[in-house]
Amino acid sequence: MNPSTKAQGMPGIHIVVGLLGIIALFILLRINLVDIPLERDEGTFGYFGQVINDGGLPYRDALDNKPPGTFYLYAAALQYMEPTARNVHLFAHGYNLLTLLILFAAARLFFQSDGAALWTGLTFAVYTSTWSVEGFAATTEIFMLLPLVLCFWGAVLATSKKHLFWVGFSGAFGALACWTKQVAAFSVLAILLYILVDAWFGAPRPISRSFQKVALSLLIWLLGGLIASLLLLMPFIINGLIPDLFYWVFLHGAAYVQQGGGFAHHLQNVAQWIWEGLPGDTLPLVFGLIAPWFLLRQGRRETLFVTGFLWLSLLGMVPGYQYKHYFIQLGPAVALAVGWSLQGLLGWIALARLRQAGIFVVGILLVGMPFLTHRGYYWGATPTSISRVFFGTNPFPESIPVADYLRANSDPTDRIFIYGSEPQILFLAERQSASKFVPIYPLFQDFSRHEEFQATAWEELVVSKPKYIVATNVPTSLVLDWDGRASKVFEKRVIKLLNDKYRIVAWVPVGPGKPELRLVSTAAPSPFAEMVVRHPGYLAIAKRVRE
Repeated sequence: MNPSTKAQGMPGIHIVVGLLGIIALFILLRINLVDIPLERDEGTFGYFGQVINDGGLPYRDALDNKPPGTFYLYAAALQYMEPTARNVHLFAHGYNLLTLLILFAAARLFFQSDGAALWTGLTFAVYTSTWSVEGFAATTEIFMLLPLVLCFWGAVLATSKKHLFWVGFSGAFGALACWTKQVAAFSVLAILLYILVDAWFGAPRPISRSFQKVALSLLIWLLGGLIASLLLLMPFIINGLIPDLFYWVFLHGAAYVQQGGGFAHHLQNVAQWIWEGLPGDTLPLVFGLIAPWFLLRQGRRETLFVTGFLWLSLLGMVPGYQYKHYFIQLGPAVALAVGWSLQGLLGWIALARLRQAGIFVVGILLVGMPFLTHRGYYWGATPTSISRVFFGTNPFPESIPVADYLRANSDPTDRIFIYGSEPQILFLAERQSASKFVPIYPLFQDFSRHEEFQATAWEELVVSKPKYIVATNVPTSLVLDWDGRASKVFEKRVIKLLNDKYRIVAWVPVGPGKPELRLVSTAAPSPFAEMVVRHPGYLAIAKRVRE
C-alpha cells in the first residue's frame, strides 16, 4: 500500500486550520462576484420562485424546460430575502459552501485520508469559482451539486456502515439531483454502480447471495429515489400536471439541448472549452482525467471510483449544447479525482521536506493560476463590466433600471409583458407576467409546437391587457433569426399592438458604460414604438394608452 493512500490522520488542529483556510479562500474568490447583474436563467428561476410563493405552479402558470428542483429552492430562499442580484448570489454561494463542507466530510470518510479530503475541498473551492464555469451564476448546475454530493455521502456511509438506510438515502438525493438538472443522471449512475459493486464483492459466497444483495441494494436505492420523487412531484400529481411537466422537462428539454449540431459537434465544443481554459481554469479537470491512471496499478476502489465518476460526469456534458456554466456540474468529480491523485502522487516523494515543498508549490499553482489568468474577474473589475464581457450585448445590466421603473410606476397587481426572454426584469420588479411563456424563446424557435405557443401567448395578451410591454430586439433575447423557419405571426401582432395601443415612455440603450434610463416625451409619435422594437440594442418600456 502506498504511504500516501493508506488511512492516515492529521492532528485535529491542522485539519481545522486547513478547512478554515479553504473556507476563507472560498469567500475571497467570490467577494467581487456577488453584485454581477442577474442573467437570463437566474431571472427565470427567481420569477418561478415568486410564482410558487404566490400559489402558482411551474408548467401551468409559468413555462420553462428546467426540472422543478431549482424553482423550489429559489421559492424557499425568497421567503427570507429581497429579489436582488446580491441576495441571489449570496444564497447560491452559501449553498455551494455547504456543498463543499459535505463533500469534505464524505471525501474524508471515503479516502480515509485527511490530506486527500483537504485537497478535495481546496480544488472544489477554486474550480467552482472560476471564469470558465461562470462561477458567479446561481444556476441549476450549482444547485444540483448539493444533492449529488449527498448522494455520494450516502453511498460512502452505506458501504462503510453496511446499513440499507444509507442506500435509500443515497437514492433519494440521487433522484433530487436529477430533478434539479437532468444530466445529473450520468454522475448519479457512477455512485449507484459503486454501491452495487461493493454489495457484490462484500457479500458472502455462494454467488446467489451476491446477486441477492445487489438486487436488494438496487431495490432500496430505487425506493429511496421514488419516495423523494413523489414528495417533490406531489403538487403536480394533485393538480394533474404530470403530462405538462413531462413535456417541458423531457420532450421540450431534449429538443432544446440538441441545438447547434450533433454528438460530434458537441464533443468538439467540450474539447474546445477545455483547451481555451488552459492553463488557468481547466487544468484541474485535465489533471483529474489523467492523474488517477498512474494510481490504477494499486487496484484500490478509490482510484477506480474517482476515475469512473469523473469520466461519466464529463460524458454527461456531451449529448447536448453546452454553455459555460454547464461545466460547473463537474465540480465534485473533479475535486475528488484531484484530491485523491494529489495525495497519492505527492506521497511518492520520500523526503519530508521535499514533499512539503511539493505541497506548497501545487497549492500555489492550484489557487494562483486562475487568479493570475483572470485577475480583474476576482478583484477590481466592476460587476457591469464582468457581465458585459461574459454576455456581450445581452441586456442584463440594463434590466436593473427597467425593473426599477416598472416597480415605481405600476401596482403589484399590474401585468407586464416582456417581448424578449428577459425574465430577470419581472423578478427584480416583482411583477407578474402577462403570459406564462417566461422566457419566450419557445415561441420563436422552430419547435414542433411553436405556432400553438404563439397563439396561446397572443390570447393571454388580449385577455390580460398588460399595463406595460418591455420590448427588445437583442437577437439573443428574441432568437428571431434562429433558423429562418419559425413563424413571425406573433412578432407582427405584437408590433401592431405596440403601435396601436401603447406609447414608449422610457428606454435604455444596450452597450458599454453604465446603463441609463432615458424618458421619452409624451408628445413623441406612436410609430416610435416600431422604430425602437426593430432597432437592435434597446430595452424599451411601452405603456398602454388605449383600450
